[in-house]
Amino acid sequence: MCNCLPMLKTFCGRVARTGKLRLLFIFVLIILLMGGNATQIIMLNWWFLQFPSSPGNYTMFAVSGFVFSAFFVVLLILYMIIYRPDLRFARQALGWKYLTFAGWLDTLNSALAVYAAAHTPPVLQATFTALVPLYAAFFTKTILKDKYRSYNNRYIRSSFALLSAGVLVATIANLTMKTSSSTEDSSASENSDSGNGSWNNRGDDSPMEVRIWSLLFALSVPVVVLLNVVQTLYMTRYTHDPEFLAYVAQLYMEEGHPNSGGREEQVKHILQHRQRGGATSQPYLSHHYKVMAERIEREEREDYNDDHHEYREEDQQEVTPLVPLFQPDQPRGAEIIHGDDTAVKLVMLAGETVLQCLFTLLWLPMDALPWYGGSRSVAEAFLHFKDGLRCVWYCPNNLQCCIGYSAGFVGVYVGAAYLNQYSVTLCSMVSQLSGPVTALLLVLVPALNVEEQLAPWWVSVLSVLLMTVGTFIYVMWESLTEKEKVRGELDLKLKMYGLKERVEQTEIVTEE
Repeated sequence: MCNCLPMLKTFCGRVARTGKLRLLFIFVLIILLMGGNATQIIMLNWWFLQFPSSPGNYTMFAVSGFVFSAFFVVLLILYMIIYRPDLRFARQALGWKYLTFAGWLDTLNSALAVYAAAHTPPVLQATFTALVPLYAAFFTKTILKDKYRSYNNRYIRSSFALLSAGVLVATIANLTMKTSSSTEDSSASENSDSGNGSWNNRGDDSPMEVRIWSLLFALSVPVVVLLNVVQTLYMTRYTHDPEFLAYVAQLYMEEGHPNSGGREEQVKHILQHRQRGGATSQPYLSHHYKVMAERIEREEREDYNDDHHEYREEDQQEVTPLVPLFQPDQPRGAEIIHGDDTAVKLVMLAGETVLQCLFTLLWLPMDALPWYGGSRSVAEAFLHFKDGLRCVWYCPNNLQCCIGYSAGFVGVYVGAAYLNQYSVTLCSMVSQLSGPVTALLLVLVPALNVEEQLAPWWVSVLSVLLMTVGTFIYVMWESLTEKEKVRGELDLKLKMYGLKERVEQTEIVTEE
């Protein structure tokens, strides 16, 4: 406890030094993510009341996928017309491998969660959902190479325990209320990020079938976390980072080693740049990069020579020549091609969601599986899908619910894209907060609620409080270990470009 106060003081000091616009931007992202999840839950409840049961759940998540993918495609086209960004990165095969895998994971998560949630008891859903931060931490350590930080400490254990307690308190309380009031129909709600859904409590499910459905639901939880990790890998690979480019350029200077002190100095520079709120969104237009200080020095000397109408060969020789990042004997695929931050995110979201729509159509026959789907044949599955599309347009209030549900997806995707780039684990924690916050909103605004009863308001407040404190502890730990985090990010980028071995050799030369 005695160590917590100095850590809290240090963290508050860093927050105080952060720019107001940056804090506002972070707050907006959190609202987008939590508000998007809340909108999904509320609008899906209303949509289930309006939508006929025969088309099944498949039509609902397929149609909404068409809507928000079209939104991101239109947004990308408008951005291309207005800003004309450099989109060379979008032509790389590696990027499309990332997006294809992400689209497949998104479809798999939807297929598992939508079908399995209807047969999985709420307590088990809450238990599996509470494991989201653990999956996020595991994938961060193993895939994102966060090897310089240890997650086995009292701060992380306390954070995860509080988050799990908040999830279980809210779920068990709501289940108790429904059981005591003999309510047979549970809320038809779904959270695409955490996998929450409704339990229809079907009496024809045997205990073995319930266990199988619960296992399928459990498998959907790490899938959505892995989706966030793949998005992070894509953004890490293609988002412009001038500090990284300047550092890599030093590896190919004539001296043969970085002249700024190696990775320790680079990490220090990145931390200072981030604390000042420096932007890293403008791409270089050339294939070749060099240290910013030397570029400025060259320009200053050229200005000096122009003013005095002199050309001094000795001055020109003092300037380090422009050296390509990669030598001619290296493979072409290793060339560093970056895009600005907004362009990378729009290409990622548009590409992933369009691919998800294609996978959704390809997986439509899945609804005809004898035990899994709701159709008796493939022909009937397509007929149900066609009827569902017609109902979205012509059935009363269906189009409004579809648009509202899809708008929730847009908020989740945008908020998660930015938060994932900072921390996959933190993004998962913020997503979990959406459940009790939505429950509290339904208590405060009864008109939004389609259920007969909800748990008392103080249960939601207690759940929100537990999860907020748990998230705050993690944010504080994340901030105080940022140096180690930056080192891991740097290693990941170097490995992505095949430069890890060269850096290690360079550091050995520097030490000698």
